Amino acid sequence: MKITLLARLFQRLADAFGGGSRPNVIDPVYDEPAAPVPDGRLTDANFSTKMAQFDTRARQAAGAAVAGNVQLIGLDDIKRHFGETWPSIRDAAHKAAEDIIRSHLTALDMFAPIKDESYILLFGELDRAGAEAKAKQIAAEITRRLCGEVEGGALVTVRKLVLEVERPKDGFKSIAEVHASFERAETKAAAQARQESARIGTGIQFGYWPTLNLSKRLIAIYDCNIMRRADVGYMLVGDDAYPPDATGEVAAALDVVALDAAHQGLKQIEQQGKRAVLLLPVHYETLAFRSFRDRYMQGVRAFPESAQRNLAFHVLGLPDGLPQTRLVEVVSRFRPWVLGFICRLPLERPEIERFVGSGLIAISTDAGGTATPPKAVFDQMRAFAATAREAKLRCMFVNARTVSLASAAVRAGFDFVNGDAIVRMVARPGRVYQLEPASGEPTSGAKSPSAKPTPTP
Repeated sequence: MKITLLARLFQRLADAFGGGSRPNVIDPVYDEPAAPVPDGRLTDANFSTKMAQFDTRARQAAGAAVAGNVQLIGLDDIKRHFGETWPSIRDAAHKAAEDIIRSHLTALDMFAPIKDESYILLFGELDRAGAEAKAKQIAAEITRRLCGEVEGGALVTVRKLVLEVERPKDGFKSIAEVHASFERAETKAAAQARQESARIGTGIQFGYWPTLNLSKRLIAIYDCNIMRRADVGYMLVGDDAYPPDATGEVAAALDVVALDAAHQGLKQIEQQGKRAVLLLPVHYETLAFRSFRDRYMQGVRAFPESAQRNLAFHVLGLPDGLPQTRLVEVVSRFRPWVLGFICRLPLERPEIERFVGSGLIAISTDAGGTATPPKAVFDQMRAFAATAREAKLRCMFVNARTVSLASAAVRAGFDFVNGDAIVRMVARPGRVYQLEPASGEPTSGAKSPSAKPTPTP
């Protein structure tokens, strides 16, 4: 083996200096050199050839996978991390990033740099979940290479591009054309989304879930949920009330409607003479994207000073793998005007450790459409609550619509619970009051859904 390795080293040196050729000998499979890393980088020079090959593979894979799934990764947070030194290291940073991207690509994949410190990744035969997982792996490795181990997760952002792009009849001719097509698709989708938000915005209603503090058996939070009537007639509540929208325009518009309604909600709370908290839904993109944020900020600044005691934001739609630094940056913009922030995380993969020290007052979750949680779901609930305690974050379980689900949330160790099984949704936020168990029920709260409210003195 040593002789073989020395011979191959000599051969590489000889090849490098143009000397000789390797004898026609086939080495054992285990001793074969690693396959060369595919370049995968799209340039205007190789664009036509590579895209033609990619399209052929995509047609062959159609039906078995979402061929050509597109991900966008960005180095904006890396740029902020380095601050004033970024211009001097930018080229080296991008070279390192591209080397890492290449190392993760197969012969079926491609990538191209675009503006704003970003890259488009085109995966030839991965479904959306696989492509997203690989993009997040790339993001984590780029962060480690450029910044070392960073608290709060990767500094490289990952975004799915889910818009349909109209291809020219004779195909794309350059990278610039591909990127321009994405921008046109986003502009068109945003215009359609604004029309849709105007259509449904006038019919929005609101419901408020009284939320139980389990340790104090106290109702002191009113969780605001938007409601709208579907075209077929039934009422959509909470997450279901937001129509699918890849642009974020509809959610941002409905967030503003909820913000306007919160002014009246705060007045109703203040009239009760007790310090109840109005928990207002707002999507992460509404707070993070400048075009949405500026409009939302105007409404926030119009709140009275009492909002700092009585208003909290329930942040929905956090992107997977969002860096803690980015969340802290977004939260800090609005923190002077409100009591605090609660972030909704998925029950099955919350990644709670990323939110340690982020300034949140709590995190929340739900069990989706589950009515009677099986053991696997209950184990996830218990793990969620335990991890939150380790992170010194309070946790809230929302939409416990059955006795079984509410009891599971209590036994799992959540700090706050709401839903129809606790207290039914009300038309307006109200007073702070104690929740007393019905006769014959344990005081642990495991069967609190049938409890009755009584005002505190």
